[in-house]
Amino acid sequence: MGITVVGTGYVVVAGACFAKLGQNVTCVESDSAKLEALRHGKLPIHEPHLKELVAAHIHNNLHFTRHPKAGVMASDIVILAVGTPPKADGSADLSQLFNAARQLAPYLNPHTNVVIKSTVPVGTAAALRQLLARLRPGLKLNIVSNPEFLREGCAVQDFLKPDRIVIGSTATADLGPMLRAYAPLQKSGVPLATMSNEAAEMCKYGSNTYLAMRVAFINELSNLCEAVGADIESVTQGMGLDRRIGQHYLKPGPGFGGSCFPKDTSALLAMADAAHVDFSIGRAVVLANERRKSDLVGRVARAVGGVLTRKTIAVLGLAFKANTDDTRDSAAIQLVQDLQARGAIIKAYDPAVKPKGLGDAALCNSLPEALAGADAVVIATEWDEFRKMNLVDIAKQLKKPVLVDFRNLFNLRQARAAGLSYHSLGRATIRNASNGKQRRTSKTKIKLAAIA
Repeated sequence: MGITVVGTGYVVVAGACFAKLGQNVTCVESDSAKLEALRHGKLPIHEPHLKELVAAHIHNNLHFTRHPKAGVMASDIVILAVGTPPKADGSADLSQLFNAARQLAPYLNPHTNVVIKSTVPVGTAAALRQLLARLRPGLKLNIVSNPEFLREGCAVQDFLKPDRIVIGSTATADLGPMLRAYAPLQKSGVPLATMSNEAAEMCKYGSNTYLAMRVAFINELSNLCEAVGADIESVTQGMGLDRRIGQHYLKPGPGFGGSCFPKDTSALLAMADAAHVDFSIGRAVVLANERRKSDLVGRVARAVGGVLTRKTIAVLGLAFKANTDDTRDSAAIQLVQDLQARGAIIKAYDPAVKPKGLGDAALCNSLPEALAGADAVVIATEWDEFRKMNLVDIAKQLKKPVLVDFRNLFNLRQARAAGLSYHSLGRATIRNASNGKQRRTSKTKIKLAAIA
């Protein structure tokens, strides 16, 4: 069966994975430089296992082209996986999606499943159906909503072993091509949920906004834990044992970023505003996340004594999360910029990212280079390379043994044994006192009224 995928950014994963499932896949890329790179197996993104997957199929059943005609005419499924970036008001910009549809319309065959895999607001499938009806009157097509739920950093695994497959359509009887495409996953036990286009479109936004809410909640709860002397790691362990809650997205961090959560929460709020619905809980999630990112620089300042001017800070990690090179809405990037604004000298290192636009920040090529002579080190991204660091060695390389861990990669016992002043999230602070003795502190203690 033939599948054409239009858009080869992060969703090149879909093309490569459908090829692994035995389909004949054609990916359309209009940019000549990107196309040439793809044809030689050079990918535009850093994603574990993707390079090997592309290499295994690129000379067999995975093809890259600039011209969609041949691929579309030979395909039972045409997937639109183009970008839907936010507009100034937070709503999704659908221009790429509709432009792609106009480009493909002349080549579509009857009964083709035209699949929207891009994240789009409710009503997009209906609008696309109307557009194609005008461009190809009388041509029977099934417009399918098939949102992807791939996490950057483990996208290949998420595609091949997903929690569920969501398919939205007004003509479920015409979903034969989609069911055949996903048959190998269904045979392995993956549940497939069919619903209306509108429900499928909302499912993606609802899922991401709910997960973003969990991130924002646990970050604010960790602030409270710090203030009252409770350990967030113990708290989340106890919470997560409740089957209604589970352990997912209960890890405090510097705030969510990347290509999905910020964009999708904003788009959902724009949808709510357009529908005159008060979605205040979603707005609170966005505000809480912005506040979290803005507060990071103050935490670093307090760790080094309150003044950042001319202090050299080693920032470890620039991607918004580990195992990706995506810096979109990254808390680490904002932190670097905020530190610079307060006079700090930045030495930054990330295993996969060499970004531009960080002013006079020194972008280091190795961990030792970043650490040497710094007044403090800040862990902003949870790369395994940082998790495996020897804290005793870290303390020796720094000008002052100060570690600010925004990912809670280490436990307090490790930090204490290494002689570090260790500042993490939702836990007591380990302070390396000037006399060599260490003391454990929290911000405040609850004052309980005496019981008469």
